[in-house]
Amino acid sequence: MDVVSQVVLVGAGNRVPKVQEHLRNAVGQELPKNLNTDEAAAMGAAYKAADLSTGFKVAKFITKDAVVYPIRVTFERLAETYVKQVKRTLFGLMNSYPQKKIIQQTHQ
Repeated sequence: MDVVSQVVLVGAGNRVPKVQEHLRNAVGQELPKNLNTDEAAAMGAAYKAADLSTGFKVAKFITKDAVVYPIRVTFERLAETYVKQVKRTLFGLMNSYPQKKIIQQTHQ
């Protein structure tokens, strides 16, 4: 967290005191109260649009669209004498997206 200069909270779920406590402990700094968390997404979109535009000069703005929760699939593979349960992670934690995975299944 040494390179993080500011944390901007997004969404109403951050109003829960216990969530705020955990976030404060995780980032090691006081959480900002200068922005309505419901409007933070709009502000982020405006900054990103300005960053992508050639008509504006903005400070370096880095975003990463990523999988917040791993996406896993579980299925059963039938063998002659037993059934094997197979678990696979399709999209791991913090994998960037969009991504595309294809699962092929054969039926006998």
